[in-house]
Amino acid sequence: MPDYSKHTETELIRLFVAGNDAAFKEIYLRYDKPLYLYAYHKLGSKEESRDMVQDVFAWLLSNRLELDLKTTLSGYLYRAVLNKIYNLYKHNQVLRKYADEGNQYLDIE
Repeated sequence: MPDYSKHTETELIRLFVAGNDAAFKEIYLRYDKPLYLYAYHKLGSKEESRDMVQDVFAWLLSNRLELDLKTTLSGYLYRAVLNKIYNLYKHNQVLRKYADEGNQYLDIE
């Protein structure tokens, strides 16, 4: 089995898009922990951080043929995690808004 740890990001992406699962494994091994720590620093939740990172890798794996990077792989992955965090914040704000509106009706009665 070839050693993919010496490959550059560009080489790994090229191999990954071509269907090389070992290249995906190397991408995962290389970026899983740093992305998790990045998400955990922003969220403070181990479970949500793990879910964010897993979602990014799952999306990457299922959309390998459409992958068209305009930046580095690491930049792309960090931005993807950050976008998921922003979406979570937006979702939580909507939930709080509806909960607050519901509480307003409870206070009236």
